[in-house]
Amino acid sequence: MKRAGKTNIGNMSADRIAGRVFLLLIVAAAAVFGAFYLFGFSVPYEENPNYNAPMFTDVLIGLAYTLVVLAVVLIGVSVVRDIKTRMGGDAVSNGIPSARIMYSTAGTSAVVLLITFLSGSSEPMEINGRMYDSAVWLKLSDMFINTSAVLMVIAVICVVFGLSGIVRGGRGSKKC
Repeated sequence: MKRAGKTNIGNMSADRIAGRVFLLLIVAAAAVFGAFYLFGFSVPYEENPNYNAPMFTDVLIGLAYTLVVLAVVLIGVSVVRDIKTRMGGDAVSNGIPSARIMYSTAGTSAVVLLITFLSGSSEPMEINGRMYDSAVWLKLSDMFINTSAVLMVIAVICVVFGLSGIVRGGRGSKKC
């Protein structure tokens, strides 16, 4: 007899687990942003009353840090798992060159990160009256901003190419 309210995660499909995790993230983000904007948002900053010092800023920053760390950990686990499953396995799965896609995605990301880091600006900046002059952090900031823009452009190009109907592949490939 199955007990009501208990869910056995081992019997759930990956889609269902992903859907529940996504729903949990949406609820957590909505709750934190709601608290951020609804409670104590217009509290004046002690040192300069022209600025606001919202009460839940630390919670919002904590959520952002937690999500970034969680994403990095999951990326690492996923890469290790994919590499282990690819060892000695087929490079093509159901007619899809999955190994080539995995290696080209990882390689493209690494190359774009390196190029945007090397081309990033290390010029000191004054923000809100404070000078930021650490060359490494300035270059890292530029790297992440520019990398996200470049990868978004690459993703749009790939989607347009995928929707274009151009036949790709070797012998025997058919246009659907």
